[in-house]
Amino acid sequence: MFYKEYLAVSPVRFRRMVAGRGCFSRLRIDYEHNVTEDGIKNTRLWRTVLDRAVLDLTGKNTKDKLEVIKWLSLDNKDFLLCCELALLEPDMVFEYMWKIADMLKIGIPKQKT
Repeated sequence: MFYKEYLAVSPVRFRRMVAGRGCFSRLRIDYEHNVTEDGIKNTRLWRTVLDRAVLDLTGKNTKDKLEVIKWLSLDNKDFLLCCELALLEPDMVFEYMWKIADMLKIGIPKQKT
Protein backbone atom coordinates (compact mmCIF):
# COMPACT_ATOMS: atom_id res chain seq x y z
CA MET A 1 0.00 0.00 0.00
CA PHE A 2 1.26 3.50 -0.83
CA TYR A 3 1.23 4.84 2.74
CA LYS A 4 4.21 2.69 3.80
CA GLU A 5 6.78 5.22 2.58
CA TYR A 6 5.18 7.81 4.86
CA LEU A 7 5.17 5.72 8.03
CA ALA A 8 8.88 6.03 8.75
CA VAL A 9 9.02 9.85 8.85
CA SER A 10 8.25 12.46 11.48
CA PRO A 11 4.81 14.14 11.50
CA VAL A 12 6.30 17.44 10.27
CA ARG A 13 8.07 15.74 7.35
CA PHE A 14 4.94 13.73 6.65
CA ARG A 15 2.89 16.93 6.22
CA ARG A 16 5.54 18.35 3.88
CA MET A 17 5.48 15.17 1.79
CA VAL A 18 1.69 15.20 1.52
CA ALA A 19 1.61 18.91 0.71
CA GLY A 20 4.27 18.50 -1.95
CA ARG A 21 3.33 15.21 -3.57
CA GLY A 22 -0.14 14.38 -2.32
CA CYS A 23 -1.32 10.97 -1.20
CA PHE A 24 -4.36 10.16 -3.23
CA SER A 25 -3.57 12.55 -6.08
CA ARG A 26 -0.56 10.56 -7.13
CA LEU A 27 -2.35 7.25 -7.48
CA ARG A 28 -2.87 5.98 -11.02
CA ILE A 29 -6.26 6.88 -12.48
CA ASP A 30 -8.20 4.11 -14.16
CA TYR A 31 -8.65 5.63 -17.61
CA GLU A 32 -11.29 3.07 -18.50
CA HIS A 33 -13.76 5.12 -16.43
CA ASN A 34 -12.38 8.52 -17.50
CA VAL A 35 -12.50 8.63 -21.26
CA THR A 36 -12.57 12.42 -21.42
CA GLU A 37 -10.13 15.05 -20.24
CA ASP A 38 -12.88 16.55 -18.06
CA GLY A 39 -13.42 13.17 -16.42
CA ILE A 40 -9.73 12.94 -15.54
CA LYS A 41 -9.71 16.49 -14.18
CA ASN A 42 -12.79 15.74 -12.08
CA THR A 43 -11.15 12.64 -10.61
CA ARG A 44 -8.00 14.61 -9.78
CA LEU A 45 -10.12 17.31 -8.11
CA TRP A 46 -11.79 14.81 -5.76
CA ARG A 47 -8.47 13.14 -4.97
CA THR A 48 -7.15 16.58 -4.02
CA VAL A 49 -10.12 16.92 -1.64
CA LEU A 50 -8.97 13.69 0.03
CA ASP A 51 -5.40 15.01 0.20
CA ARG A 52 -6.73 18.15 1.91
CA ALA A 53 -8.48 15.94 4.46
CA VAL A 54 -5.15 14.23 5.20
CA LEU A 55 -3.50 17.62 5.72
CA ASP A 56 -6.32 18.77 8.00
CA LEU A 57 -6.15 15.52 9.95
CA THR A 58 -2.43 15.90 10.51
CA GLY A 59 -2.42 19.67 11.08
CA LYS A 60 -2.37 21.67 14.29
CA ASN A 61 -5.90 23.06 14.01
CA THR A 62 -8.06 21.01 16.37
CA LYS A 63 -11.29 22.17 14.74
CA ASP A 64 -10.13 20.92 11.32
CA LYS A 65 -9.06 17.58 12.81
CA LEU A 66 -12.46 17.11 14.46
CA GLU A 67 -14.26 17.94 11.20
CA VAL A 68 -12.22 15.34 9.30
CA ILE A 69 -12.80 12.74 12.01
CA LYS A 70 -16.54 13.44 11.86
CA TRP A 71 -16.52 13.32 8.02
CA LEU A 72 -14.38 10.18 7.89
CA SER A 73 -17.07 7.56 8.27
CA LEU A 74 -18.15 4.65 6.13
CA ASP A 75 -21.71 5.70 7.04
CA ASN A 76 -21.25 9.29 5.83
CA LYS A 77 -22.81 9.81 2.40
CA ASP A 78 -20.53 12.79 1.66
CA PHE A 79 -17.41 10.74 2.37
CA LEU A 80 -18.68 7.86 0.22
CA LEU A 81 -19.56 10.23 -2.63
CA CYS A 82 -16.11 11.87 -2.48
CA CYS A 83 -14.44 8.46 -2.71
CA GLU A 84 -16.73 7.44 -5.58
CA LEU A 85 -15.94 10.60 -7.53
CA ALA A 86 -12.23 10.08 -6.82
CA LEU A 87 -12.59 6.50 -8.17
CA LEU A 88 -11.24 5.07 -4.91
CA GLU A 89 -12.67 2.42 -2.61
CA PRO A 90 -14.00 4.01 0.62
CA ASP A 91 -12.65 1.10 2.69
CA MET A 92 -9.14 1.69 1.35
CA VAL A 93 -9.34 5.45 1.97
CA PHE A 94 -10.70 4.91 5.49
CA GLU A 95 -7.97 2.35 6.29
CA TYR A 96 -5.28 4.70 4.99
CA MET A 97 -6.58 7.65 7.01
CA TRP A 98 -6.90 5.48 10.10
CA LYS A 99 -3.29 4.29 9.75
CA ILE A 100 -2.13 7.90 9.48
CA ALA A 101 -4.14 8.83 12.57
CA ASP A 102 -2.75 5.83 14.43
CA MET A 103 0.79 6.73 13.38
CA LEU A 104 0.32 10.29 14.64
CA LYS A 105 -1.63 9.20 17.74
CA ILE A 106 -4.88 10.89 16.62
CA GLY A 107 -7.98 9.12 17.87
CA ILE A 108 -10.36 7.99 15.13
CA PRO A 109 -12.91 5.44 16.22
CA LYS A 110 -12.70 2.16 14.29
CA GLN A 111 -15.84 1.32 12.39
CA LYS A 112 -17.51 -1.84 11.27
CA THR A 113 -16.59 -2.79 7.72
